[in-house]
Amino acid sequence: MTNRRTLEPRHLGAIVIGMVVVAVVTAAVITTLRPVEDLDPNSPEGAVQGFFRAIEARNYDAAHAVLSSALQADCTPTDLASYVSDFDRVVIDEVVPSGAVTLVRVEVQHIDANDPLNPYTYTELLDFEIELENDRPAISHLPWPFFCEA
Repeated sequence: MTNRRTLEPRHLGAIVIGMVVVAVVTAAVITTLRPVEDLDPNSPEGAVQGFFRAIEARNYDAAHAVLSSALQADCTPTDLASYVSDFDRVVIDEVVPSGAVTLVRVEVQHIDANDPLNPYTYTELLDFEIELENDRPAISHLPWPFFCEA
């Protein structure tokens, strides 16, 4: 007599859920470990990358240095410190040159894991305007939630 075991649907569901969890965790680890490409700091994208890196490092003087002189006059490093950097992922979505101004659209992903079984994730698009000033790209307009405006 052959002793065969069949999988019950509830066991099969548990296996599938386990495989999905392992796949998501693996993808998250691989994405996190992938090195971030350093952009040319003399490009509009590089200026925005430098700004976000400075904000993330809480180096508000460095973030302030990337701003245009007009925006620096209305915005202090302390103003920039009012933004709590709760972003989990920042991706340059689009770069649109338009005459003297270049629009750099950034997709920022936020994850609120107060409830680890049901984390809340949302994405927002932020538009930065970049102008050349003294032969360097400078942020001339900061989007919300940064509280500086020229």
